[in-house]
Amino acid sequence: GYQDRTAFSKEMVQYAMWICECNGIQFQFSLNGGEVSCGPYHIDLVQLDQNGGLPKNAVEYAGCVLHGCPKCYADRDLDFHGFTMDDRHRDFLSKICFLREQGYK
Repeated sequence: GYQDRTAFSKEMVQYAMWICECNGIQFQFSLNGGEVSCGPYHIDLVQLDQNGGLPKNAVEYAGCVLHGCPKCYADRDLDFHGFTMDDRHRDFLSKICFLREQGYK
């Protein structure tokens, strides 16, 4: 289920903790310093530069429903809280494009 207004999931938090543990890298995320904002977006996980510079890496946990996965949701007109799966997928791709333009990897 989703918590708070930034809509992070329990699965995303578990994934974030697993990524940190397996890679020995510290990421900032919803329950560990809070999500980082970039323009109109919140980023699920961000690896901050050790010297306080720009972030190195950003990770988005692409849960199927929130991101309108075309593989899992063949009905592209399916409405979920006022947005179709096509809307959600298009918004997700726009977010990824925007973050890359801002220098995130």
